Amino acid sequence: MSRLTYPADEAADRVEVISEALSRQADMLSAVTERAAEQAQLLRDVLEDHTTRLEKASDIAGVRAGQAQTVTQRVSETFRQQSDGLVETTKEAVARVEESSETLCRRSMEVAQSGNNAAEQHFR
Repeated sequence: MSRLTYPADEAADRVEVISEALSRQADMLSAVTERAAEQAQLLRDVLEDHTTRLEKASDIAGVRAGQAQTVTQRVSETFRQQSDGLVETTKEAVARVEESSETLCRRSMEVAQSGNNAAEQHFR
């Protein structure tokens, strides 16, 4: 610094003024740096909080998705079993209807035959 102001008479005063200005700038820079560090820490804390909350929400969503899958599988299995039961019941009902239809046809033929026999005997 002394080289910049040498040999002027006011050299000591100029050095002091420059030193004070640099000191003030260093203080301001330190204050700004400190505020930036505080804000960075606040941001880090907020991000950690949000990350924790997101992890919890993700865990809850995963559990609920698993539960929904389990319920869906159970409902699907119940529907499949009921469907299988309905198919079997329908097959049994169709078999009974066919059997009843055959019996009805046979009886109708027997009644018709009896009617024919009765008519033949009546007209003889």
